Amino acid sequence: MRRLPILILLATMLMAGCQMAVPGPRDTRADGFVYLEDGHFALDGKEWFPMMVNYKVDWRRNGDTVWISPAHYYDDPDSWDSDNRWQEHGCLEKHLYLMNNVLEANAVRICLDVVNRDEKGYFYGSKENPIYLIADSSAIFYAISWMLEPLNGWLEMKAMLLLKAPLDEELMEFTQALLRHFADKNCIWAYDFMNEPLYFDPAPTRSKTDAFKFVMQWRQLMEDNAPHQLFTIGFAEPIEVFEWDPSLLPVDFIEMHTYHPLRAASEMYWYGHYCGKPWMVGETALPADNDSVPYGWQAKYMQESFQCAIDNGAIGYGWWEFQDCPIGVNFEAQYTGLLNHRGCIGITGKVNGDEIVDFAFLNLDAEPKDAGNWFYIMKHENLKPAALAFHTLKHLQRGTSTQPENYYNMLGYSNIKLVGKVVEKRTGKPIEGAVVRGWNEDWSVGMNTYTAADGSFTLYSNDYCTHFEVSAPGMSHSKFDNTKIDYTPKVDGSELPNRDLEYQQIDYRHYLRDTNAMMQFKEGLFDRYAISGTMKTIKLSALPRN
Repeated sequence: MRRLPILILLATMLMAGCQMAVPGPRDTRADGFVYLEDGHFALDGKEWFPMMVNYKVDWRRNGDTVWISPAHYYDDPDSWDSDNRWQEHGCLEKHLYLMNNVLEANAVRICLDVVNRDEKGYFYGSKENPIYLIADSSAIFYAISWMLEPLNGWLEMKAMLLLKAPLDEELMEFTQALLRHFADKNCIWAYDFMNEPLYFDPAPTRSKTDAFKFVMQWRQLMEDNAPHQLFTIGFAEPIEVFEWDPSLLPVDFIEMHTYHPLRAASEMYWYGHYCGKPWMVGETALPADNDSVPYGWQAKYMQESFQCAIDNGAIGYGWWEFQDCPIGVNFEAQYTGLLNHRGCIGITGKVNGDEIVDFAFLNLDAEPKDAGNWFYIMKHENLKPAALAFHTLKHLQRGTSTQPENYYNMLGYSNIKLVGKVVEKRTGKPIEGAVVRGWNEDWSVGMNTYTAADGSFTLYSNDYCTHFEVSAPGMSHSKFDNTKIDYTPKVDGSELPNRDLEYQQIDYRHYLRDTNAMMQFKEGLFDRYAISGTMKTIKLSALPRN
């Protein structure tokens, strides 16, 4: 790998980024590759709508041999100890087959972003020895190639690869080499260069200009090394606009993530109207364990969230994740999967038309002969209803975008209403679609709202807000404290009920009209307040784009 070109690229792009000249769409069209046309994905001259499943993997090594296995908690976590790379490749192949032939998914987002660092550099962790991105790059690329092999042949699927964000020279060097190595692989339709900057950007604060510089570097990496593949960023909630402004960043398309029934429709509506680029849902889910949350609710949420996405202009849809995680840190992390652990994924096959075996449990030291002559039989013992409903989503038709009832008060806060206005500083014109964020005094609870067409906003909360951030697509970012707001009536904050409710503690079931729908809410629950206050007008400046 060559360090000098990377240093030149960094210096050149840092200088160019200062100009904030947002380039137009990239032309990536080539035979067999996915490209953008008229605001949607296309493949071989036809519209292509990614129906995507998110898939986690683990890294393994035995001496100089490196391979990729399914995440250790897929299938039976207790039987993951095998050191047989053929067995683990068989498990991975089995999962991809299920996605493509039962769920009828045509895309998979493979998470390759979990990277650690020590004195020797960045590495993928394994239960054996570290796999260093630079020193072991050839072995890593071979492992990725092997993982993608089914997508190059008999599966009608494309892969989005989620990478560790190349925010320094070493990661840039590795990413450049990876892009160049896989430039001719049309089974890779897109790269996700960063997962949720809002939560995973290592910098505590970042200006919009700084974020723009990095994404311009990444765009140039794609132009120079992978000109026929697309690239994106996995954006979290709309407050990403404070630093990683989707309207300014020169990605090919926006891939957004949203969770919780109370939030999903509002956040999709905002991205659909204000991100300024083709966009898709990359992650969404409703956790369900069939105890506290019935599996049927998960399937209903899937259908409603998909309908909401396409009604707001989404050009793709992705579900988090493939299978439940029994060792998850919380309920949401454990039970969002399309499969549970109450059975096994039964895929059997015949080798040479004779013995029925399961490729995932063969004890082989080398590739089985005539493996390509297998046929597969699926058993659905651990597929949740949402998994079996996934293939039906593609039959839903786009409808009309409708502003959600809780758009300005997503979480139904009911103690305080704070009103204000956001305008452009030079002209005084109202700014529509600005995002307003407030926090209480100890920063423990934050809440969002948006401005209407006349620039006005209404921020509902259960506690007094004293810290604020405000920005809008293409506009400057304002962060300030305000402790001098006059409220009527005057009530001591210690007397306010439910002051400490963040969204994770808010039960969406309280707001549902009934349990036949997961994103339709009772009327009259999102405009309640006992205390009101008014802020002074907030002024933002338009950022120069050329």
